[in-house]
Amino acid sequence: MYCICCSVLDAKLAQSLVSALESGCYYLEVERPRAAKPRLQRYVRGCPEDAAGHSALGLCWLQLGEAARALRHLTRAAKIEPQEPLHQWNIAAAHKQLNRHGNAYLSLRAYLDLAASDDSDDSDERPSQAKKYVLGYEQMLLDVHGTEADHRALALVLRGRRQFASAYAALSEGDVLRAARGFVALLEVVPDHSASLGNLSAAYLLRGRHAAARFCAERALALAPEYAVARHTLQLLGEMDTTSKLLGSQPTVDSQQFRTRKRPEIQLRGTVREAPGSFSGF
Repeated sequence: MYCICCSVLDAKLAQSLVSALESGCYYLEVERPRAAKPRLQRYVRGCPEDAAGHSALGLCWLQLGEAARALRHLTRAAKIEPQEPLHQWNIAAAHKQLNRHGNAYLSLRAYLDLAASDDSDDSDERPSQAKKYVLGYEQMLLDVHGTEADHRALALVLRGRRQFASAYAALSEGDVLRAARGFVALLEVVPDHSASLGNLSAAYLLRGRHAAARFCAERALALAPEYAVARHTLQLLGEMDTTSKLLGSQPTVDSQQFRTRKRPEIQLRGTVREAPGSFSGF
């Protein structure tokens, strides 16, 4: 295990950094993350552009239960090595630890896109587990959102189910612009998809586009009169109109108000490339 950036350092310092990484990974393998952390932090400070160091330090923070800190390093590792599938797997693990199921879904989708090049330990098992989670998330959305007619319409569209799940995942994680673009793209193909209309109304509301939100919510309810997301959007719009008249200012909403409580219950596990050991979290 040798960092490219170490080649420009003097030999003594380079060896010291490599030893810090190797010892840090050893402590991860024996599940002693507190001992691993200072060693891995030292390595990352010395070699900030090395994906192996960021990946190992991210795993260390995961073992310590600090998923938000882990994400910073795991995301950095993925940016340095965008074609490495395990980086996406590890990012998904961090999101799952934070109960960000939408982002976990999107990361596992990214992992599956790269899975053909996954030649690490458990590489035979990992894609099947990722597929189960992805399909579980998509099925959860079908169970919670839309009508039977919606589902039949999606089935006629290539990747329609995946497009809806990706847009909904973005909305549930607060990426409103990405969500809106996804729902609009799907509605261009399936104009009467009530679930996309209802969730697009929520996205527009979160962006402050109240007229567009009302229009989409009303269209969704015309197609599916009991659709809860669209009803909730109109309810919030009515409450905001009332508050605005009383206070003379426009209140806002956040994406937490639109998150469903039902989650796929699928457990995954995996290992970090170049950081021996495994972790639970999915």
